[in-house]
Amino acid sequence: MSDQLLTMPAPVRRHAMLDVPRAVNPPAVPAGAALDDPALYFNKELSWVDFNWRVLALAMDERTPLLERVKFVAITASNLDEFVQKRIGGLRRQEAAGVRQLSDDGRTPQEQLRLLHAAVVRCTAA
Repeated sequence: MSDQLLTMPAPVRRHAMLDVPRAVNPPAVPAGAALDDPALYFNKELSWVDFNWRVLALAMDERTPLLERVKFVAITASNLDEFVQKRIGGLRRQEAAGVRQLSDDGRTPQEQLRLLHAAVVRCTAA
């Protein structure tokens, strides 16, 4: 086997946006947690923001071909528009109706809105 097959490629310069912290910081799961323990679940809205952030990171990656980068930016913008209209709108309606039901990860609509606001502002400001 040649030495070329065993060597790793040189590191590729990456855009700084690819190293941004995630919007969802999963809590530590207690040992022996039951399946209904909120610490075992991700918030679906916050994980969606993380997904959209990863799509935007692909658009900012200099290794991605230019046309694909433009497509990723368009996908990110479209996704974010729909997200704000549907998901955040739904949480605001729940908040206005006084819904106190917790999400699977144990958060109220108000808590989710606060966390989503911080995550979306961080994504759009970058």
